[in-house]
Amino acid sequence: MDQTDGRVMDAIEEEGGDSNVIDLKGRFQIFPGQPIPLLDSPCAQAFHATARGDPRAFYALVCNPDIPVRTDILEMLRGYNQSGMIKVADWGLMYWPLGGRYRYIIVIERPVGTRVMPSLTETQPPMHEDDIIDGLMSPLLGTLREFSGRMVTHRAIRPTNIFYADGGRRTMILGECVSSPPAHDQPAIFETIETAMAHPTGRGNGSLANDLYSLGVTIIFLVLGRNPIGELDEARALANKIEFGSYAALVGQARIPLSLMEPLRGLLTDDPRERWTVQDLDMWLAGRRQSPKQPKLPQRASRPFLFQETEFFNTRALAMALAQDPALAAPTLRSKQLDAWLRRSLNDEPRAEQMQQAVVSGGGTAGRATEDRMVARALIPLDPAAPMRYRGFGVAIDGLGPALAAAMEDRDKRQLISEIIASRLPLNWVAAQQKPRSEDMRAAQILERLPPVIENSALGFGVERALYELNPGEHCHSSMFERDPVMDLGQLIPVLDRLSKNDNRPDTPLDRHSIAFIASRARRVNDDMIRACGHPDPSTRNLAYLKLLASVQEQTNAPVCPGLCQWMATLLQPVIAGYHLKKRREKVGERVRKAAADGMLIQLLAVVDDEAERRADTRGFDEAVNEYANIDAKLQAMEINRPKHDEDARYFGEQVAAAIGGVLVSITTAIAVFYSFMT
Repeated sequence: MDQTDGRVMDAIEEEGGDSNVIDLKGRFQIFPGQPIPLLDSPCAQAFHATARGDPRAFYALVCNPDIPVRTDILEMLRGYNQSGMIKVADWGLMYWPLGGRYRYIIVIERPVGTRVMPSLTETQPPMHEDDIIDGLMSPLLGTLREFSGRMVTHRAIRPTNIFYADGGRRTMILGECVSSPPAHDQPAIFETIETAMAHPTGRGNGSLANDLYSLGVTIIFLVLGRNPIGELDEARALANKIEFGSYAALVGQARIPLSLMEPLRGLLTDDPRERWTVQDLDMWLAGRRQSPKQPKLPQRASRPFLFQETEFFNTRALAMALAQDPALAAPTLRSKQLDAWLRRSLNDEPRAEQMQQAVVSGGGTAGRATEDRMVARALIPLDPAAPMRYRGFGVAIDGLGPALAAAMEDRDKRQLISEIIASRLPLNWVAAQQKPRSEDMRAAQILERLPPVIENSALGFGVERALYELNPGEHCHSSMFERDPVMDLGQLIPVLDRLSKNDNRPDTPLDRHSIAFIASRARRVNDDMIRACGHPDPSTRNLAYLKLLASVQEQTNAPVCPGLCQWMATLLQPVIAGYHLKKRREKVGERVRKAAADGMLIQLLAVVDDEAERRADTRGFDEAVNEYANIDAKLQAMEINRPKHDEDARYFGEQVAAAIGGVLVSITTAIAVFYSFMT
């Protein structure tokens, strides 16, 4: 993001300037007064946009501030030049006057044609199979192949997110896929059985197989000109997919052109290992025909298991029902009837053993939390491919990050996701997979470190730290940066320097979110440094703040920040006051003022964290303490010996008095004798 964005908007508001045009990085102009509803995305509003010196038509998507965008692939898509997808020109996090909040704004090259299907609920003329093959499949495969090579997914393939690339409606292109989390905007019908079970914010990036499945469902919509399942609700549609297979559940009795039946069966195979790949589609387009894919249905039991007066013949359907009612699921999972059904009716001894182990490992002290963990763990062996399901919330292992980001303003959901991580449920899920994907293993490695972090309520830990660890592209959520956002670590010092000049600046330059942000982004910052930020002693705490900020300035090569240094100098007074000698305090204070004026935090740190100076101060203090102790000991000894000294003094006084008295008597007698002689 352009660092001047916040300052520009502040200036506009302060001066009462024209905010009808929003400038993005000096190149694009967005017009808040010119919405384009036909180009809206489910989580973003479209507005007219132009580019300086560029005759092409653009529009800007202004995203929902409460829904995370896919910052991980925005950089990849900037300038992406594949013909099968609309082009993302640029993006930034900017202040949006309509609503008074910062929002992600994504500028996109405007497609020439309209949406292929304006609404999923309306009916339109069926599309000819040749138009689908030549106009949709051929151009889209190149994009999907490119995405796969870059290890990213689209996750927003549906008829309402496909546009005509030309006025003649011969070629189609994919719409955007970055204004919300992966598959967040997808109706469940376009998702595989597994991802449809997850909450929209937690469906995860998935793989190319997910995009190919969505492509298959999209083709059915287009070739029929309507929703193939009509008004059937999502739960029933998902149950039908499980029972009959996706192809049969979606196609039903509908008439599909024979030429498309083979690729549709391949794309809608529910086993991702058998689902057609881009290479399979390439070969099919080249004329090579393959044997039709037969649906691979879940193993069917010889007799049903009864739960909530409903009969279940396979573990996947049963697990889904149990997940939706976790309170009643606990006694069912512990029951001997379920164990017997798995062993006898399904003849699945390994699954029965795994579920029993999960039940036992999830046991322990009574309570809702224990029951919830047990249910979540026991559901995994019943349906290993399904997402993790905890208290009715389904989430893919690579969907935890976006789900947490979307839940930051929802305390209950945030707590629920925290419990999923703290319970180590992701590790149980990965362990249950026969061949976990490399992406899942990487996600598990990150999640393995987080339980002690998320359970720690100290500054720099907790749910805030987990948010940034799981979302490397997430901006800092600190309330300090509402008017001047911090997208990455390199922006932190300049933004804080600007903030230091505000009259209403916070008491300190760091808070829970900013410390967690630094902890997850900065090198050479360890947990001991982070823990010191929560120390009750202000001198220790403020010195830890300075160490963190100095490390960030050094790591990011940030420019000088005299304002931030002056801010920190005011917070270092307890540190300076910690020196014992008055002259040394005055000396260190003067050095702090000079270092602050230079604007280098590392120099300021060198002044107040000078070990030689501290040792000298400590040594001088120790010497003074020892001298004082010696004097005090002598005074105490004198006090103890005072009675004896008093007695000695009296005795000596009496002796002296007697002697003096004797002398005086002698002198008086001598004078008297002398006087008598003289007279």
